[in-house]
Amino acid sequence: MLRFIKKETPVILVEYNMSNFDEIYIMLKKYYNCYIFNIDKNNFKKLTNFEIKLLIKGKIFESTYVKNSVNIFFIKKNFKFL
Repeated sequence: MLRFIKKETPVILVEYNMSNFDEIYIMLKKYYNCYIFNIDKNNFKKLTNFEIKLLIKGKIFESTYVKNSVNIFFIKKNFKFL
């Protein structure tokens, strides 16, 4: 599977789960940046290293999403948004 990801670099949508987020992040961080979708602004927000560390520790930093699922988008590093 990792060979496919390296070759095709698809956008990967992951529903946040504290128990495996760090493993997924470590596997993909070389080729991808992490984003969340800001519904209010209708755009993607790139997560900072600090925000990623909070997620790895199990802390949801967006009060809007405390009771809802948090979807993390892994988008290839050179991707150009329109």
